[in-house]
Parts: sequence; structure tokens; C-alpha cells
Amino acid sequence: MNIGIDIDGVLIDYGKYIRTYGSAYFKKKYNMTIADPDGYSAEEVFGCTRKQSKTFWFLNARRYWTSEPAIEGAAEVIAKLSIEGHIIHLITGRAFTADKGPQRYISRSLLRRWLRKNGIMYDEIVFCPQKETAPEKLAACKRHNIDTMVDDDPENIATLKDSLHMIVFDSPWNRKIGGENLSRAHSWYEVYDIVHQLEKA
Repeated sequence: MNIGIDIDGVLIDYGKYIRTYGSAYFKKKYNMTIADPDGYSAEEVFGCTRKQSKTFWFLNARRYWTSEPAIEGAAEVIAKLSIEGHIIHLITGRAFTADKGPQRYISRSLLRRWLRKNGIMYDEIVFCPQKETAPEKLAACKRHNIDTMVDDDPENIATLKDSLHMIVFDSPWNRKIGGENLSRAHSWYEVYDIVHQLEKA
């Protein structure tokens, strides 16, 4: 199978990072606390502006990109799937990776270094623009004949689920999404089981 895998929120715990470091940052700088515990972006979680969110990420992105560990089981399960013959496509809208200019190369280099550090195997990385990520991911999945895509972003899931099978990596921000063409995984070990169920179908 051709398996597409998102990165932020699927390989790395994006939500935990925002809540851990964002809580201290937004409280100290703006006296903001968590406004929506089930939110996805910093704007949703803390009720901040887009500009305030960008400032937070400008100051905290490098630590997130370099020091946060992979989600438990990700490297192990992906290695097993790869050894079994599945083709692994990382398909991401990670900030700056699809931009023009030097930041593009820096962010791609940091991502590849993080993947090596955490033992994440893959056959290819597809970089999608951060703006309009969902339709770009859909186009990438069609180009690479993706059979199933592992993602956590509600917008991505809603856009892709009518065209291919989705494995929803469970998070508070995507629990309202349902449908016939998706499965929900609460861990990477459940992702592994779902892939095998899809093979048998």
C-alpha cells in the first residue's frame, strides 16, 4: 500500500507542545489562559490573534522542530510497515518548507535531521504550502496514488475523506469528524492494525 503520513500532530505531539509552552508564554505576555482546550491552533486554544500566534511560533519553533520527541510507537510501527513492503510518503504542510528563499532550506534540513534523530523511516517527503494545505495534500495524495492517509487536522480530513481512506490520528480537535471512509487510531499500534485490516478488505 501507498501510505501517506502527516507530521505535526501525527509524528510529533503538536497539541501537547502548544499547551505546554503556549500556556506559560501567553499567560506571561498577554495574561491569556486556555480558552478552548479542544482547539487545534494557538489562535483557537488561547483565543489570540494570528499575529500573536506567529510571534509565539517565531520564538518557539526551533525548539519544537529540534527537541520534541516522536510520538510513542511511530518509529517502530513505520519501520515494520516499511519492512512489510508498504511505501511511506510523508505529506506535510510544515511551516516554511514549501516557501521560497533560505527559510525553505533551513526548515527542510531541520525536519530531515529530526526524522533521522527519531528513527523515522520514509520513502519520500512531499512538502505542501502551509496556506491551502488541505487541497494541496489532496492533490499530492492523488499524484502519489495514496491508499490511506494518516492525519489529525480536521480540515485535511474533511477535504481528503471523500477521495481516499483516512486514518484519523485521534485528538480532541478532530473527534467531531466521522464518516464511512475513515478509521480512528488512538496510537501508532492501532494505525498498524488498521493498515492490516485495510489490506484484507
